[in-house]
Amino acid sequence: MLQWLVSVSEKLIGQARLFVIVLLAAVLFTLWSVFNSLWSGSRYASELYYQAKLSACLDTSRTVAAMAAATTPQELNQHIPRFEQLYFGELILFEDQSLEFSMIAFRDAIGQLARMDDPDKTWSQATAEVNLQNLAVRVSHACHDNIQPTFWSQIWASSWNRQKTFDSPAEYENE
Repeated sequence: MLQWLVSVSEKLIGQARLFVIVLLAAVLFTLWSVFNSLWSGSRYASELYYQAKLSACLDTSRTVAAMAAATTPQELNQHIPRFEQLYFGELILFEDQSLEFSMIAFRDAIGQLARMDDPDKTWSQATAEVNLQNLAVRVSHACHDNIQPTFWSQIWASSWNRQKTFDSPAEYENE
């Protein structure tokens, strides 16, 4: 009888261990599934955000390049509405300080061009005076620096990264 009782208790203990192991495996599998679901959802959202940044920065670079390469005021004016849309809209979603100040400096240069009243200057001289081409390159560089997709790419790029912190657009222009 005692031997039977010991064998039954060993079976129960073995079954309890098995139950605990199965329960633990189920809990771990559930936690892994939830984590994996959240992580892949986050990665998908990050990828969508990165694609939006990339698209807006590409559009910004193309717009400022077209404006800087304009050979007449009319040609430049054709691109101002799209520049303003980017300036007041899409870029605000993710711009950093460098991109913000480069856009401000470029917009200020466009304003200076509009206020120039010297009939002796050619369009080429006027755009050179306000440094429009260089400011367009700065906007494109700021966009490039802004679309780094991950923390690790920021670390990797830090040795050649052009991003700096400025206190004002004027400080950025004087850089």
